[in-house]
Amino acid sequence: MSARSWPAAYLAASVLVLGALTAGGFMQPWNTPDTPSWLATCHGSARVGIGCFAGPRFPLYRFVYDALTLGGALPGLLPWAQDGLFLAAGYALARSARAAGLSDTGAFALALALPASNMLLIWGRAEVPEILARAALLGALAATVRTASRSACAGARMGAPVAAGLLTAIAFFLDPGQLPFMLVLPVLALWLGAGLVPFRKSWRGAALLGVSALLPFLLVASLRLATLNDFNIVSFGGYDMSGMAAYMLTPATVARLPPDLRGAANGILARRHTLIEAGVVPPVPGNSLGHRSLLSETIGYFDILARFYDVLLRGAVLPLRHSNESWVVFNARMQRLAFATVRAQPVEYLAWVAAASARLVGRMLMLNLPFVLASAVAVFLALARVARPPMAVPGQDLRILLGLTGAYTIGSGALACLVAFPAQRYVDGTGLLISAWPIYAALQLAARGEASPQVSGEPAAVGVPSRRRR
Repeated sequence: MSARSWPAAYLAASVLVLGALTAGGFMQPWNTPDTPSWLATCHGSARVGIGCFAGPRFPLYRFVYDALTLGGALPGLLPWAQDGLFLAAGYALARSARAAGLSDTGAFALALALPASNMLLIWGRAEVPEILARAALLGALAATVRTASRSACAGARMGAPVAAGLLTAIAFFLDPGQLPFMLVLPVLALWLGAGLVPFRKSWRGAALLGVSALLPFLLVASLRLATLNDFNIVSFGGYDMSGMAAYMLTPATVARLPPDLRGAANGILARRHTLIEAGVVPPVPGNSLGHRSLLSETIGYFDILARFYDVLLRGAVLPLRHSNESWVVFNARMQRLAFATVRAQPVEYLAWVAAASARLVGRMLMLNLPFVLASAVAVFLALARVARPPMAVPGQDLRILLGLTGAYTIGSGALACLVAFPAQRYVDGTGLLISAWPIYAALQLAARGEASPQVSGEPAAVGVPSRRRR
């Protein structure tokens, strides 16, 4: 199949994957452990400040869920709607990249990274906002490419950055871990626009994109500051980050914390010790000399810390919330404790970030189905053609693919490593586009094999176009 027919191939791959998921019974809604918090109603919090915005989660996904399932009456529609939006956004990204100068092979590779991705196969039916946030990001990337494209008309140059900013805002309202895209996408617009449009126009589009993403954030954060005394779009990050602090705290660290935080820190230490004694949370293992070091465990056995992160949060941190304390106040208190712990133990924090990054990179490569399969195919094709001259790769393809995959991967994975840990769903989301590289290599190698000259003495196949015509 020619790379020029990639839209038809993308449609066929999408239908094939969705058909296989349906036949296997994997298109039924999946109520995950996090689903209740995302679909929670306001209850008594409606009396405080701005109601649902005072809860642990931002309420956008609940509104979207109600719209996609007709108020919850038809929950079976959710997987189809989520997967459909995700695949449509991926197609829009590939089309935009193709219009900006990416080759048919590059657009084909970018599109094929999505139908067999872990995000679609595992999280497409989950009643959590992961895949919808990724769909919004793919749409934002597509609009960012349009922003930087020299082929865009004046109206499109105005509309594309605004659309990119608003889609970015939707993404981080669905998943606040995507906040870095407010900065990442304007930089991507400048990267893609370099050499294609005058710098003044490129800078103008990037600035408009950034402002379009920033304004919704400022609106919600300012509203929450005025009503709840909390300048965040959601009150969850402090509580989530306190799990890292719960691992790092020691009696010596508690002595260096501000006096008003020491009671909570001692409470976490006591409950952590109880959980360890009960066998709920494993202790820090000793090395060959019997020495116990969290620093050593963080670097060598981070997956153990990740596995029990939520257990420690629920068992050692959540009980610290007072009976009459709002979630906003509790989250802010835990945020102060987490930041104070990081300042008191900077070396342990840097080790944590390094180990979390290693977990993210390792898992998004080795546990990424399309990446692994495409890499195996590319290696096989490369070995089969090892005696052939090296293939020439268009520089425009490298620049666009590097910009898109680099910006997406950095923007999507940064906060997970800096403030908590990369859970598997974040890993699957962050590694979404890197599969385009081995797919691209495999397609290039396959096309090179088809276009290779015939061995001397053998007649050329009838109907095979020449290398120049291809």
